[in-house]
Amino acid sequence: MRVGRTLGFLAVAIGTLTCSTAQALAVLPPVDSSACQIAPIAMPAMGEEGDLSTPIPTPTPISLAGAVPADDATVAEVTEVIGQSIACRNAGDQLRMLATFSDRWVGELFSGYDLVFYDAFEQQVSLPATPVAVDAQIQLLSISDVQLRPDGAAIADVTTSVNGVEQTSRLLLIQEDGGWKIDGAETVS
Repeated sequence: MRVGRTLGFLAVAIGTLTCSTAQALAVLPPVDSSACQIAPIAMPAMGEEGDLSTPIPTPTPISLAGAVPADDATVAEVTEVIGQSIACRNAGDQLRMLATFSDRWVGELFSGYDLVFYDAFEQQVSLPATPVAVDAQIQLLSISDVQLRPDGAAIADVTTSVNGVEQTSRLLLIQEDGGWKIDGAETVS
């Protein structure tokens, strides 16, 4: 299920707050389940089925062309939304976690091949959220190299750990509805 894999990947992708030398060091937000405070989105509507034989499209790499270090206010805002995303994933609250994603990315997650799993996802989110087991929770290790591109998008490298396994991912964030939303992710290491 791409939604499950993507949500799991994103959860692992969202990591540490080690800021570059051009940025002030910010405090990492809490990512325990009690820190999940964002309002949930409504259950996403089913998108177009398309080709159900192709489970995962090849993602376009996140471009750093023309990016410059972000200002302190942007670093703080990006850090907050990443922290909320991880906290809500750790809380087992999928609809609150999806509230940190852009409308475009949510739409992509609920179309094509993933519609095979739509009914199971709908049943899962109809139950009360149950925090993820402690050993499966994402630990935020650092958020670094927050940059702004000429098109207004932000990019952040995030290092996380799940059960001792570290991963660094590059997140793409865009402005939507008056705040930053995660619009994509790719593994860096």
